[in-house]
Amino acid sequence: MKTEKELDIEVREAFDRAIDAIMFDYMYMGTEKGRDDLEYMGFKHIETREYIKIPKCGVAFMKKKETENA
Repeated sequence: MKTEKELDIEVREAFDRAIDAIMFDYMYMGTEKGRDDLEYMGFKHIETREYIKIPKCGVAFMKKKETENA
């Protein structure tokens, strides 16, 4: 069983790798509105041509004033 510190390190490393993958292994394909009325950013993998969609909501997309009030 992993300690809380080991899990924290593992999570941080996983997100660092995910950021690198999005930046270097995917092409940005634009924004589209989903069936749930949310906007999504679309990315296409440069080798497999598989798509991923990331919803434009949550902390990363909050306006600066909203995050300052939190």
